[in-house]
Amino acid sequence: MADDEPASAPMPPPPPDDADDAPTDDESAAPTATSLERRATSAFRKGRLGRARDLYTAALELEGGTAEDAAAKWLALGNRAACLLRLERPREAEADCREALKQRAPANLLALCAVACMRQPGEAHLMAAFACCVEAVSYTHLTLPTKA
Repeated sequence: MADDEPASAPMPPPPPDDADDAPTDDESAAPTATSLERRATSAFRKGRLGRARDLYTAALELEGGTAEDAAAKWLALGNRAACLLRLERPREAEADCREALKQRAPANLLALCAVACMRQPGEAHLMAAFACCVEAVSYTHLTLPTKA
């Protein structure tokens, strides 16, 4: 290289696979339920199910927070249920679904609960799955706009 040519800066290393679910500078001091839920969702989308489950759990274990954090905890509960289903842990998924359903009962969460029930042996679980499906259909009919 000639003396009059500028030195080129070395290329930075590529980010690690879990860069999107790593804490940012703002989150590293005191993570919130909202930030943990977002990181967990990022890990879930990448197929890092164990990491996602742990982050969802951490979000749920935080005390207090804002209204946004309360909403994030509810999301974390439903999303952890989906994660647990993918990890083939339907009993735990059903427990998370039922806990989330105590707060709100959207059709997609009811359907997730039904799937968790169906993946478990026994007639009682099939009846619970059917009940979730019926409730999901009822919810959908109640919330759909009607034509005038």
